Amino acid sequence: MNCIQLPNCKKYMKYKEELKEKQIEELSKELIFEYSKQERVVNLNETAYLLISYIPEYLKNYANKTFMNMWNLHPSEKHKIIMFENEVKVHRYSQSYLNTYNKLEHIKDSSYMYSGYDTSKNNLEIPNEFLVFYEYMVAQDNKYNQMIANWYEDKNDYIAYHSDCQRGMINDSKITILSLYPSNEKDNFRFLSLKSKQSDNEYNIRLDHGLIISMCGTTQNDYRHGITKSTKDVTQRISLSFRQMEEK
Repeated sequence: MNCIQLPNCKKYMKYKEELKEKQIEELSKELIFEYSKQERVVNLNETAYLLISYIPEYLKNYANKTFMNMWNLHPSEKHKIIMFENEVKVHRYSQSYLNTYNKLEHIKDSSYMYSGYDTSKNNLEIPNEFLVFYEYMVAQDNKYNQMIANWYEDKNDYIAYHSDCQRGMINDSKITILSLYPSNEKDNFRFLSLKSKQSDNEYNIRLDHGLIISMCGTTQNDYRHGITKSTKDVTQRISLSFRQMEEK
């Protein structure tokens, strides 16, 4: 695995010395990962880290050709979640599949992200259009057994900063996000923002077509993440997130 570091060369070091500390920090805040067959690791702190990789080219091509079929799978209404016993509509479409955690005993003090109070459709089978991506992820790690699809329609769709619920998950397991678009046009790519809970550290990672991000270690405990509104017009984005849940 490759650790992502700032370039180490004389020219850069001379430039770096001329910058103020705040400006130096800004250099590391926006992370863009070009296509590579090799998995990379980004260390957020001593115990929280990200794994960065890409799906193979044939899957990217498949996503390009079938994107609108996948897009048309979204529910008829925007997603609902439960926040402190209140059902709230959010700015994206979403659907959970397979081994989803459906217990609501904690909602007085916390939130439930998989649905509103109606949990009857949280354990659907994965549609054929998405199945090839799920099977690819299971081939990488056979502990994946749950998936969520999120559909972001335009620049106004977003997900607020949050830490993912880990109830029902295998201890110390990762949460993985795959981003898909109708084309490889970089101007349409959204950013995943991560903010530390303990410091001012913040990272913005460009979510390229076919990019896989796995949040590992204590990332959920130490960081919040979200997809902010875009400042420009963008096309649709589909994200597939994969979890490793305890078997029921």
